[in-house]
Amino acid sequence: MAAATDRRPARARGAALAGLLLATLAGCSGGPKEGFTRLPTQKVRGTVLVAGQPAAGATVLFMPVGGAGPDKPAASGIVGADGSYELLTYTTGDGVPAGEYDVAVEWRGEERIGKDRLKGKYRDADKSGLRRTVPEGGGDVEPLKLD
Repeated sequence: MAAATDRRPARARGAALAGLLLATLAGCSGGPKEGFTRLPTQKVRGTVLVAGQPAAGATVLFMPVGGAGPDKPAASGIVGADGSYELLTYTTGDGVPAGEYDVAVEWRGEERIGKDRLKGKYRDADKSGLRRTVPEGGGDVEPLKLD
């Protein structure tokens, strides 16, 4: 019983983080707004490996170089059991506009609770050292091989 009680705060924090990420993305890029233009997106697929193993449950964030805004939306995805992810910008599976992105990764495991297994090393897109190009027409982006 004590173990379940101890895990509730971690689950609540994980749910809050996921909710904050989705709210941020929705605020940056979702829904019709005055002056809002939905940019064309490219279907994108990638993989996240840590020490050669899939980072199942990790959250991947593609932040446009120079920062997000109405004309430069961010995109995110959740890594599956096989290490793959697909990005979404406006709706599930729609992809991301072509361009240059700084990438952030946070990995709390498949249940997305607990501490970041990457110890915050890749949490900030501006400081992660990870950058990917999304080409016109979409497709696979270079795998994220983390340590």
